[in-house]
Amino acid sequence: MNSYCAENLNFFMAVDKFKDECGLLDFRDPESVQSCKEMADQIWADFLSLNSPNEVSLPSDDREQTQERMKRPGEFRAKLFDVAMQDAIKTLQKDTLMRFLKAPQYTEMATKVSAVHEMIVKKVFDSDSSYQVDLPTVTTLTDEKIAKGNFSLDDILGDKILFREMLDYLEKKFKAENLKCARQIRRFEEMALQMKADDLKDFAWNLYLYFIAPGSPYEVSCTNLDRKSVQLRLGCPIKTMFEPIKENTMLVLKQDHKSFLQQLQPKTLKDRLKAEKAGNAPQKSGFLSKFKVF
Repeated sequence: MNSYCAENLNFFMAVDKFKDECGLLDFRDPESVQSCKEMADQIWADFLSLNSPNEVSLPSDDREQTQERMKRPGEFRAKLFDVAMQDAIKTLQKDTLMRFLKAPQYTEMATKVSAVHEMIVKKVFDSDSSYQVDLPTVTTLTDEKIAKGNFSLDDILGDKILFREMLDYLEKKFKAENLKCARQIRRFEEMALQMKADDLKDFAWNLYLYFIAPGSPYEVSCTNLDRKSVQLRLGCPIKTMFEPIKENTMLVLKQDHKSFLQQLQPKTLKDRLKAEKAGNAPQKSGFLSKFKVF
């Protein structure tokens, strides 16, 4: 949208975020009402004020109604900007959307979504050996570290042996999607330190489509607000775009972290480490060996 006047779209996204955040507030609490008012005031300053460089076109009647609504945020809540949005939505539907549907960005997006949707319908993920997640490639385990134990989740996500052990443990409990998602986010963050945004698009899109999109094959739990924040960065990925998703997946993993460590056998780790050093580590044939984010 850089080539066009994007104020209506930016206004729409700001109000959409406002609606999501208001949905999380308890309006019985005066502080929640104040939070709602502060968010509304910011939207007014950014898009509806006559002094704003990004002012959206607004009929005088709609402006007056919205000003009245702004005085009672606790009453209108998420619907506070519904009147002001009417003209912006009409413009988006009649003009902006039509241009976007003809743009190469739309074609690129549609191709990615269609490809994953087709695989979901065919249910080929577990049967097609061409799909694999980026596994850790090294281990920092030593006999001393094994004896000490108490490995952190961060240790596990970056270690070849520990990751496979926790993956195997969670797959037996049919709840390994958060570990896989957290690993892919970690890999994305590593790549983002070395690659340009355009080169990260495929990885970011597939991470979203496989783990975050509603109805995705390995969907992790996240709020609508967090999901939308990821969606807004897919066109120009940045290192921190999956941060809210990562925080939630790590919280979920912590629920199994302690029990995983309790059942983890030092002898097993020593055997794995010995085999790794010998260059013939045993290969597990779990789900992850059959799944690739492309």
